Amino acid sequence: MFQYFENAIEPENRDLKHKVLFPSKSTFKGRRWDNWDKNDRERTVDNCENRLVVTHNDADGLVSGALLVDFFGADNIDVLSIGYENIEHTFDYIKENNDEIEELYVTDLNLDEVYGSIGEVADMVESFVWIDHHQWGDKKDEVSDMGVEITINQNRAAAGLVLEYIKGRSYEPSETAIETVKLTEDHDLWNHAMETITVGSHKVCISEAFSQMAFYSETDKFLEEILEYGKDFINNEEELLRDGMGSGFIAQKESEHQMKVEYILDNETEIKEIEGWTVGFAHGRASPGALLEELSDREDVDILVHTKPQYPVKASIRSTDDFDGCHKIAERLGGGGHEQAAGCKPDDIAQEPMDFLEYVQSRGSQLKEKAEKEVQDHLQNE
Repeated sequence: MFQYFENAIEPENRDLKHKVLFPSKSTFKGRRWDNWDKNDRERTVDNCENRLVVTHNDADGLVSGALLVDFFGADNIDVLSIGYENIEHTFDYIKENNDEIEELYVTDLNLDEVYGSIGEVADMVESFVWIDHHQWGDKKDEVSDMGVEITINQNRAAAGLVLEYIKGRSYEPSETAIETVKLTEDHDLWNHAMETITVGSHKVCISEAFSQMAFYSETDKFLEEILEYGKDFINNEEELLRDGMGSGFIAQKESEHQMKVEYILDNETEIKEIEGWTVGFAHGRASPGALLEELSDREDVDILVHTKPQYPVKASIRSTDDFDGCHKIAERLGGGGHEQAAGCKPDDIAQEPMDFLEYVQSRGSQLKEKAEKEVQDHLQNE
């Protein structure tokens, strides 16, 4: 897919509308969506001699990894951060390429289906621990029966669960480590109860800015340094970001993101009444949580379905406190997640280049129509 578009989308000199409705260049450039890509992730598995962490590549997953590194020591553990599209390939690659790993930790990752390679890897290693906070259902017992020590708790973020796990093994966290976990959970659980700070031209919850930091930082640098900062991370953003980002990068990104949110709500959002629930359908490049928060201030919305111009195509489903079935809607679309925050990447929509082009031009209409049908079917059957 990427070879068709990598030179077609330039970020420079695009107006706000284009930034909202066009895919980002990073969606395609330098990526391969046809299974595992040859990069540092393979080398991480190849070079691991004892203990490996496989974790999600967002703030919650990275902080989970950082805690395990702090507990075991950087020389005694390797961290592999991945997206959900690479879970199956990760286990396949471990199974085929490294039989020296003795301890395996998986954090902040759920499964759409239970892959047989998980059981094969469990047979290879001496210890296999899985710590997560999503909805699992019967899959938890299935994975446990493979020999995996699995802990699921939806009331905390993965970082909080990892912290409790290693505290039970004599870990004594620093004050900044505790602060970092609090930041992670405040954002990942959508509490946003921490203090508001001024970032760029607007005010934002400090945990939201923290999530942006995790997204834009170099993974290795973030893993190595974030626990040193806690809430002071915002004052040291240049130290935690890639070389050459420059001072104030997060402020610039947050300000631009707020403009994207407002544009989407003004121009690319439709509100519908479905089975007594108010459902918003929004399309464009922005955070679904920020869209729901802003939309809730404007409209009495219960559920948000958010599609983006990205490949693979994805729908995020968010809700206010009155609705707790986001994960069930996502499951109908081949995904999963939390009761009030879930997502899916249907594999039957816009897989070919021309189909994806139509998807972008139609503002995600194929996925929105499919999601609307599943929302209606779910609400009718509740």
